[in-house]
Amino acid sequence: MVFQWSRDAPYVFNLKVMPLGDVTLDGVVDTWDLEKMGVAMESPTSTDSLQIDLNQDGKVDILDLVILGQHFGESDGEQQL
Repeated sequence: MVFQWSRDAPYVFNLKVMPLGDVTLDGVVDTWDLEKMGVAMESPTSTDSLQIDLNQDGKVDILDLVILGQHFGESDGEQQL
């Protein structure tokens, strides 16, 4: 999540929600995320493993790949609160 504060409206801020599976943090779940997950699955000691472990079970495996697949094509959303 990214919070953005506006001085013109002190009680309004934008909330940006990243989609589950966006391991590259570019705002969309796409082939780049799939590639990064594939690399992490091949080398489980990767420093990115915590970010790529989507179900937070301590390992990057097929279950994380299923989650990524369920959200494939989704992009970030922005709401003003």
